[in-house]
Amino acid sequence: MKTLIIPDSHLKLDKLSAILGNVDYDEAVFLGDWFDDQDDNVKMNLDAYAFLETLMKNDNHHFVWGNHDLHYAYYSNVTACSGWKIEKWLALTDVMDMKLMESKFKFHHIVDNWLLTHAGLTNQIAQKKIKGNITLKKIDNLLKRETPIAIKALYNKHCHWFYDAGVARGGRSEFGGIVWCDVNREFEPIEGIDQIFGHTPVSTTAPYMPSEGNICLDTHLNHYIIMEDGVAHINSVINLV
Repeated sequence: MKTLIIPDSHLKLDKLSAILGNVDYDEAVFLGDWFDDQDDNVKMNLDAYAFLETLMKNDNHHFVWGNHDLHYAYYSNVTACSGWKIEKWLALTDVMDMKLMESKFKFHHIVDNWLLTHAGLTNQIAQKKIKGNITLKKIDNLLKRETPIAIKALYNKHCHWFYDAGVARGGRSEFGGIVWCDVNREFEPIEGIDQIFGHTPVSTTAPYMPSEGNICLDTHLNHYIIMEDGVAHINSVINLV
């Protein structure tokens, strides 16, 4: 089984098309943040949603929520992030199929014993939420239990630790949750847990690995991963375009 893992796209449909059109894979996982970029406009965001909607109709495609996705799907002050503009929100909410999005988007995904989220689960939060030794099964169970609570909170415009921003990103929480954790200023690896995430822009030349088994893949969509037999193979988009 070959799993394609794609980080934050932020309207870069040319690179996204190059990956999807040239890479052999059995299933794909998209790590979120489909919308917003510097010097963007309404049309660019609508084009991104149209592209996304087509991809969501493929059963072999899986999606995790990014902070920029949540702010358009569940607009409120608790999901606020940079780049949001009212004209983009009005246009996107007019075409968004929320039933489809809620059936496809999750807050986490597990592939070959790797935990995939938008921003990473930091050890400080895991230690508070999980009793005893932290295992991937316990993390999976925790995130599954918390997901309906988080969704209900989104509808009620309430905070939830999944999408709380930490002080490092201008939020009120001590550490950012799995949608907001900053890899440089908040993320602490969890012993024995392998993770792949995006959210924090790092070098455009290579992903950032805060420790073995932890990969921040947000290189402005210059890289993607092919996961096969539990091994994460990092590839460059430059070879495709």
